[in-house]
Amino acid sequence: AIRVGSEIYVVAEALLASFVDNLKLPAPEIIGKVNGKALEGAHCRHPFLDRDSVLVVQSYVTMDQGTGCVHTAPGHGQDDYEAALAYHLPILVPVDNLGFLTEEAGPFAGLFIEDANPKIIEHLQKVGFLLGAAKIIHSTCSLPGDGTVVCECGCQ
Repeated sequence: AIRVGSEIYVVAEALLASFVDNLKLPAPEIIGKVNGKALEGAHCRHPFLDRDSVLVVQSYVTMDQGTGCVHTAPGHGQDDYEAALAYHLPILVPVDNLGFLTEEAGPFAGLFIEDANPKIIEHLQKVGFLLGAAKIIHSTCSLPGDGTVVCECGCQ
């Protein structure tokens, strides 16, 4: 964990330098070190929904970018789905078959996913939970063509 001013961040040691550089932060104070496995099962507060999220440990979280921490979307990715099963987490699917956010998306319900993204980013920035935003190319479900594909996982 590091402190920058009055803020505390949990960042993988291997990614600390790139985290600080990418966000153009002043030199952080290292206030503690813990193995990621020790955080397993801890809870953190969702940034805009009235619920907690459970911290899980998975081998697909890599040390090549980011912070070493990622969110899970069990209803929209095979790895996250399998992690949810292993940790007995609910399989939330906050996007319907037409690509619109459902009631599970809270204040963004009813928005088309591509319209929701900038609104969610704006909201996170407004409430102080966004450090930065960038487009990242993920290796996820895809089909030929240039349309948006939404992966939905669920018990069959």
